Amino acid sequence: MKVRILAAAGLCAAWAGTGCGPKKSGQKCESLTTDGGGAPFILAAQLNVPKQLFVDGTSVYWTEAGTNGVANGNLSMVPVQGGNPTVYAMGLDQPGAVIADATTVYWVNGGGVDAGAVMKVPIAGGTPTVVASGQPAPIGIAVDSNNVYWATEGTASNNFHDGAIWKAPVGGGGPTALAMNELQPTAIAVDSANVYWLTNGPGPGSPGQVRAVPLAGGTPVVLNGQTEAPSSIAVSATNIYWASGFGSNAAINQIPLAGGDAGVLVTGLNNAQSITIDGTNLYFSDLAGNGVGTVQKVPLAGGMAVQLASDQLGPFGVANDCGSLFWADSTGGTVSKIIKGP
Repeated sequence: MKVRILAAAGLCAAWAGTGCGPKKSGQKCESLTTDGGGAPFILAAQLNVPKQLFVDGTSVYWTEAGTNGVANGNLSMVPVQGGNPTVYAMGLDQPGAVIADATTVYWVNGGGVDAGAVMKVPIAGGTPTVVASGQPAPIGIAVDSNNVYWATEGTASNNFHDGAIWKAPVGGGGPTALAMNELQPTAIAVDSANVYWLTNGPGPGSPGQVRAVPLAGGTPVVLNGQTEAPSSIAVSATNIYWASGFGSNAAINQIPLAGGDAGVLVTGLNNAQSITIDGTNLYFSDLAGNGVGTVQKVPLAGGMAVQLASDQLGPFGVANDCGSLFWADSTGGTVSKIIKGP
């Protein structure tokens, strides 16, 4: 029998027989179906438009976008097993994507009241500091042992043809542009060799692109040039995955790291918002509106999608650790988790 660990799924001890590790003292268990799922466990509620989140081995970090035109967003954290949330920063200007390394939490302020910025704060708490200011609509963030990376969408006055891909040293220092004159980048990811990102097409119905550039800089390359309205990206050791499209055209796609024609993992979605992967599955949120949003998973090798949670008001950002899937519900104002299953 598989057993579900509600108390510490994020500590890599989610259930017996899954490779996540042994049960630890004091953890509580309950029965679990082999497909995962069960009742979602709410980690935080009454939030002010939570959209993006990140999880490490012990904590979940998220941003609350707040009210348009008002700098009232937040950056917060809660242990993966639940508890009282900790607020790192308040009064933020449309905060979005968030990520952490062993010592620091990084996030982007999308801007609206002021110009956008990339920010950081010690993971133990402290005073937030600016990594880069004056950023035109920063979106997406990634980090490795050397640098933090982000994209900027660009400006409406230039029809978003002035987007860019940036990096800055994690130890401090000014930003360096890796790619300029990009057409409204929408998401970013890194591996040990490259930065990958998605761009929109030049007009409604025109295809966007999957693009890449070496971490050290160089000439950006197009890996796939036929994707509609791409929105979220993830990278494995062999493939690139992304969400695209709206309505009946929404899908989850994949290509090899070297590029090529897209293969489709999932079709028939409403509006896939965010994706995350582990070594076996891809997990995604699908926003249909009217309280019928879902979070689902599909095998990376292909197969049928499995619904993990339904009746979500506004599922948005998703993240995973070895035992659980986490997501933000921007309309319901919650951050929740559920057992992933094998």
